[in-house]
Amino acid sequence: MTDQQASNEFGYRQSLAEESRGSIPWFLLPFMFLIRPGKFMLSWGIHANIRWVLLAAWLIGSSGMINTVINRTRFSPDSLPIAIDTWTAVWIIILGFGILRGIIGYGIGGLWTWLRLRICGVRGNEWNRSTRIYNFSMLVNEVPSLLALAYFSLQYDTLRDFIAQPVSLVNLVAALMMLFAPVVAFVGVLACYKVRIVWATILFLLIPMSWRVLLLGSIGYSMLTSTGSVLLPDTKYPVEYAGDVLAFDHPKDWQVAELDSIDDDQVEVLIESTSDEASLLIRVQPRDELDLVAYDIDLLDAMGYTISRTSPEPNSAMGQLRGEGIDYDLEKDGNRYRMYHLIAHFDFTHDVLIRSLASERYWDASKRAVIQIVDSIAIGDLYKIAPDLEKPMMLEREVFSFQAPGNWHLGESDRKPFTSLEISAKQYSWFKATIHDRDMTAQEELDMYLMHSIDDQLVSHTPMNTWLGIWGVGVEGQLRESLAGFQQFKALYAPLADGRLLVIKMYQAESSAGLTDPGFELIESTFKLLVEPASPQAPAAKP
Repeated sequence: MTDQQASNEFGYRQSLAEESRGSIPWFLLPFMFLIRPGKFMLSWGIHANIRWVLLAAWLIGSSGMINTVINRTRFSPDSLPIAIDTWTAVWIIILGFGILRGIIGYGIGGLWTWLRLRICGVRGNEWNRSTRIYNFSMLVNEVPSLLALAYFSLQYDTLRDFIAQPVSLVNLVAALMMLFAPVVAFVGVLACYKVRIVWATILFLLIPMSWRVLLLGSIGYSMLTSTGSVLLPDTKYPVEYAGDVLAFDHPKDWQVAELDSIDDDQVEVLIESTSDEASLLIRVQPRDELDLVAYDIDLLDAMGYTISRTSPEPNSAMGQLRGEGIDYDLEKDGNRYRMYHLIAHFDFTHDVLIRSLASERYWDASKRAVIQIVDSIAIGDLYKIAPDLEKPMMLEREVFSFQAPGNWHLGESDRKPFTSLEISAKQYSWFKATIHDRDMTAQEELDMYLMHSIDDQLVSHTPMNTWLGIWGVGVEGQLRESLAGFQQFKALYAPLADGRLLVIKMYQAESSAGLTDPGFELIESTFKLLVEPASPQAPAAKP
């Protein structure tokens, strides 16, 4: 059949549309749209002003943004450009980006409808009427989703609270309206056009209806089997917690549930997800005072948990923190849980127990929160012991001498080619002087230190060529140490006249700097070099 023959046999019902224009009072249009979509299209829809069509496209685009925002919040919260803390923010994103999405849908939907009309025998430029049929029929598909979200905005405090709930009857009713959209489009096309009925039935009714039925079947199955969606923790916008002893960052949707400082050198903090499906316990305990694992298992037993599987992991890690781990399967009230214990040494006398506990379905998602918290833990001063400056210890060795607080810990080592002396405060801070007797330059030793000793802890550093009145090559800056938090550090590699190197290092925990400052000031003010240094002619330190 030629285009001329098709245009004579099929096409727009011009006279009928003109006769029907305005035949329905404006206040009855919404009702006629639902019960007589063909008459609605002939009376108003096919003649609608472009402003109404664009409004419909905006609503359709906004509804389409709902799934985008929900899925990003559920599966990839870090990819969101802003924090979605309130329903106001949700609606701004949905309605704002809905404009762009609506414009794109207006063009693609109108084109797809035009192509289907051509397959059904309609010729000529039907672009304007195609966009109206597409957009008004899609309103039935999309507006119920907007209304449902408006309802949930009133029922739940945040979008994340809504997502965490099982599929509700409101979701299903909104979804069922999807089945009506192909009917509106099909009836509207038959009312406004003479078409090939078989092709129109296939393209406007059967194909769109088929995939909607499949989608509704999956939604119905989800409603019957789902216990709620698993939300990834919101780690992009962490909350800083700073207690008397412990400091860390935690996801925005987790909260510090319990802080129990037992005494000055023992502390316990519990952080929980808002869904109550996961928690992280941090317990700092004097070493050998009690069995941390046995003590925690007794507490869990009292809470009603039963352990069904235990798997020790001697060399394990949780985030950047390494230690001895134990993996568990648990049950409580017929529900299954996963748990992990990690025991790590902190200082001379303390161990740290990290306990991650979550429901089986939330276990993998909770790991994001666990890593964020564990990697940001900073344990402050557990002792509150000031440096003893009244009775300092005098330390004199072959190469150097200095005074140090009398109550700081002294350790020495002589393992060729290194001879070292270390004086340590209990607050995870220390000063160390080492003699290197090997065939390496000061710059080579410094480069090795930066690349291999502190590379994974280094936050920032700048070059330094003199310290304690001694010339050399060195750096000063900031480190991030597991459990200890941020540290200020200095390291100087000073060549001696006899070919050896004097290496001086200082590490000071920022959390207790106010307490340890006097001790380091004593060391720095009394430090003396007792041998001849090399001439200061080596190149400057590399940044």
